[in-house]
Amino acid sequence: GFPRKPPTQTQVRAGIQWLLHDARPGDTLVFHFSGHGTQVPDENGDEEDGMDEAICTVDLDWRNNMGICDDELRTNLFLACPEGVELVAFFDC
Repeated sequence: GFPRKPPTQTQVRAGIQWLLHDARPGDTLVFHFSGHGTQVPDENGDEEDGMDEAICTVDLDWRNNMGICDDELRTNLFLACPEGVELVAFFDC
């Protein structure tokens, strides 16, 4: 399995890559995040309220690292999931 390390941005991103790496049609993948969530300024204008939602990693610092936003999760987790693969995601934020 994937090694357990503190949930930094780097580790969460590596975990997503690990999860998707060998996924094949018919597989069911589970992504789970328990921690804090927040809102950060929307950088691409796709949010009506001007804010993206983000999961807070342990290395969050509010200046250079404001968590992993919903746009990144959509692109690198949900849309990156191969066709025919079911993805179940739990967010306890």
